[in-house]
Amino acid sequence: MLAPCKNLLARPLRLVLFAAFVYAFCWIKGWPREYDDEELPPSQRSRHDTPPTVAPDQLVVAVFTTATDVYAKVAPTIVHVDAQDQGTLLHFGDLQMAVGRWPVFDAVASLPWAFIQSTRELAGYVRQLDYHQRGIPLGELTEQDPRRERERLATLAKYKVLPAMSDAWHFRPNRTWYAFVDDDTFIDRSNLLDWLAHHDANTTAFFANPPTYNGPGAPDAFAPFAANGTSFILSGRAMRELLEVRTDVVKTWMPYIAGHSSALELVADVVLRELNTSPQPLSPGMSGFAPSSVPFGPYASWCEPVTMLHHVPVNAASDIWRLQKAHAEDKNATGPLVFAHLWFSFLSTQTLDDPRDDWDNLSSDFTNARWNMLFEGKQHDVHRAIKAETSWEACQASCNKNENCVQWSYSTVPSPNWNENKETRCHLSSSIRLGEHTKPQELTVNGEKKKSTWKSGWKKSMFQAWAKAEQCKPKPQS
Repeated sequence: MLAPCKNLLARPLRLVLFAAFVYAFCWIKGWPREYDDEELPPSQRSRHDTPPTVAPDQLVVAVFTTATDVYAKVAPTIVHVDAQDQGTLLHFGDLQMAVGRWPVFDAVASLPWAFIQSTRELAGYVRQLDYHQRGIPLGELTEQDPRRERERLATLAKYKVLPAMSDAWHFRPNRTWYAFVDDDTFIDRSNLLDWLAHHDANTTAFFANPPTYNGPGAPDAFAPFAANGTSFILSGRAMRELLEVRTDVVKTWMPYIAGHSSALELVADVVLRELNTSPQPLSPGMSGFAPSSVPFGPYASWCEPVTMLHHVPVNAASDIWRLQKAHAEDKNATGPLVFAHLWFSFLSTQTLDDPRDDWDNLSSDFTNARWNMLFEGKQHDVHRAIKAETSWEACQASCNKNENCVQWSYSTVPSPNWNENKETRCHLSSSIRLGEHTKPQELTVNGEKKKSTWKSGWKKSMFQAWAKAEQCKPKPQS
């Protein structure tokens, strides 16, 4: 039988081991309770590199509307805003109204009545007050000609903007940022707050996209900001300097309102002269486009975060809101909502494989001048497309032969391209856009009546293959 192992370790050795254990315990006890970030899994790392943020209640959004549109357009601007953000939402129009419990303030009424009565451009506003008091439907003030109606509203907007800015400051004072938008503007607040967090609100910051040059004879002289949107953003410091330090800015600038072509041009002039600050562009994030008119592509809009979309129909705004919510709740989403998401949600599902009759995909639109492809002249030029004017089939063939062309449109009456192509029937584009249904029209050209129709086509399969291969990686906003 084996002897029991009672004293296999000598006493001195046991003492040495005990001392070593005590030393090790004390050494481990002295370790720091925090780890270096690179030693931890991502979910446990400290947030030293967390980007700056802007609290939601520090962004005031002022929405401009009109008495004729208030009931159709204001409600969606409320519904599409989270409850936590509704306290910083304001509405300004040209008649004191309300949508449920939400007031719509008459910004023009802040101007002196003597000034209103003596200003020719405000005659329509005075007439609107009269109609309202007598119970005459305000819809009767709407111009039947769409162009003249846009002119009417653009003129009235000039007289709303400065009083609305003043009221926004006094109703919601001392906030960090103030955004002023139209009632058909969709805002991705999360993206906007992330973007604003990278800018100093303690400076007189002013963000607005300058107008694009539409060329002589542009289709709408009263919409110089159509391609880039009419929204603008001012820092709290800029608002304080304009409306608290200077107490009479609105009064000072009243005589000069009529001399400006748009509300945004007026604001830009005021901010420049009063604060010596020029607008900083926010493009394409602050876009003048809706999903149906966004120019998608590698040289257009793709991986940039969506901040604002303009001219968005109510039904499209609802679809974008659902997309926004789904993206925010998607645990696999690794970045912000970008323009590529709009393509896959709104256009990739469209049947664009066959040409569409009575459809203009905006290849020749003045907002597409940057992507409207130039035709070669008498000499062959590999960097230009083949001019094809004889038929829509020839136009389609020209697009198919050019690797940069992703869509074409053909007009039976030559139309401008807003570049050196001048007027053509065939219009090619390196960006892809959905566009809109366009009814045939009777036009008078050089004294002769002609029927104008549009036909459009896309190289969707080619673009879709590129889109699926093009991965948008999250990148910091700047």
